[in-house]
Amino acid sequence: MRVLFTSLPVTSHILNMVPLAWAMQSAGHDVRFAVHPEATATVAGTGLQPVAVGRPLHMGTFMERESVIAGLGFDISEDPATLDAERTLGILTWYTTVFLQNVTDETFMDDLVAEARAWRPGLVVWDALSYAGPVAARACGAAHARLLFGLDLLGRMRHRFQEQRRGLPPEARDDVLAEWLDVHLRRHGGGFTEADATGDWTVDPMPPPLALDSGLPADSPRIAMRQPPYNGPSQVPRWLREPPSGRPRVCVTLGLSLREMWDAGLSVGDLLAAVADLDVEVVTTLPPDDEARRALPPNVRAVDFVPLTALLPSCSAVVHHGGAGTLHSAVAHAVPQLIVPDAVWDPRLLGERLAELGAGAIVTPDRLTPERLRRELLRLLEDPSARAAAARLSRSALTSPGPDAVARILTSGRHARK
Repeated sequence: MRVLFTSLPVTSHILNMVPLAWAMQSAGHDVRFAVHPEATATVAGTGLQPVAVGRPLHMGTFMERESVIAGLGFDISEDPATLDAERTLGILTWYTTVFLQNVTDETFMDDLVAEARAWRPGLVVWDALSYAGPVAARACGAAHARLLFGLDLLGRMRHRFQEQRRGLPPEARDDVLAEWLDVHLRRHGGGFTEADATGDWTVDPMPPPLALDSGLPADSPRIAMRQPPYNGPSQVPRWLREPPSGRPRVCVTLGLSLREMWDAGLSVGDLLAAVADLDVEVVTTLPPDDEARRALPPNVRAVDFVPLTALLPSCSAVVHHGGAGTLHSAVAHAVPQLIVPDAVWDPRLLGERLAELGAGAIVTPDRLTPERLRRELLRLLEDPSARAAAARLSRSALTSPGPDAVARILTSGRHARK
C-alpha cells in the first residue's frame, strides 16, 4: 500500500510520526512524507522520503504574530466541563481561524491534494493539527488516520462543543471547523463529515494512565500506540560513554519545539540557578550562542544537543517544559519528571497528571523560583516512591501495541483501501 504522511513543519511533530512511518515502510509499504519546503531536510534526515508542498511557513515567525500571541488567552487545555457554549465556541473559533487556517492554508491544501491524486495513496496519516490530511484523503478516496502529538485537547473541546450545540437555537450553532473544511472538501469534490475532524482512526501514542478521553464518535475509534522514543539523527558523545561521576545526574532541557518558537516566559538561568548548589551532575541542552552558557555553575555541563535515549538511562530526574518527545523518552526509561510547562498546548495538564501518579512534579512559570524548583527536584531525587511510580508508568506504556501492530491495523482495517 502507498501511505502518505503529512505534518506541520515542527521538528517534534515530524519526529513524533517517524516510528509509525518506519513501521509502515519496514512492513513493505511505500511511504512518502509531505511537509512545507523548509522541513524537507528534517524528514530526509530520518531516512524517509520527503515531498515539499505549499509555501514556506516558518513556524517560529508565525508564532510571533500579534494575532497568535493575543489568542493565547483562548486556552485549549481548559476543562470543557467548566465552560459555557460561548467560551467553547470562542476557543474553537480562534484555533480554526487564526491557527489551523494559516498553518494549512489553501496553497498547502491544494498542493497536498494534487500529490495525493497523482500518487494515489491508500492511506493518509496526518498530524493532528494539519487538516490538509483529511481533505487530501477524501480527494483521492483514501482512508485517513489522525496521529496525536500530545493530549487530544482539540478533540475533547470539539466533543464538548457538539454536546452544547445541540441545545442552542439554529442561528447560534456555528461550527467554524466544519464550515472551513467543507469549503475545501467541496472544492475537491466532497463535503464535510465528522470523520474529517477526527479521522477514520485516531492514533494516540500517550501512555494509558496519561491519555485523555476526548469522547470520540464510535465510527472514529481511538488506537493506543506505544511510542518508541525517537530523538532524530544523532550520535552518542564521548563524554556520555565515560563512567558516571557517582553523583545523581539530572537532565535539564527545553526541547526542540521551544527553540523553534519562543521561550514562553521560561528562563534557563532560573532553572540552572535552582540546581547550582546541589550535589548533582546537571546536563543541559543549550545552543552554542545562548547567554546562559556565559555563567554556568561548576556542576553543569551544557551541550547543544544530546540524544535523550542515550542520556536518560543514566539520569535520576529530568527537568523539562512538558514536550511530548521528552516525556515519551522519560517514560521509556522510567525517569521521574519535573515539568515547568510552557503556554503551548498540554504541558500543564501533563505535569498535573504526572504529579497525580507520583511519577513527577510541576512548577508553573508564575511560581518558578530557584527555591521552589530545588525543593521539588530534591523530592524527586530523594523519595523512592517517585522512581517506583515512574517505573509503573513505564510498564504501563509497554501494554499498548507498538507501531508495527498499529501499522497492520491501519493498512488492513475496515477503512483501508488498497
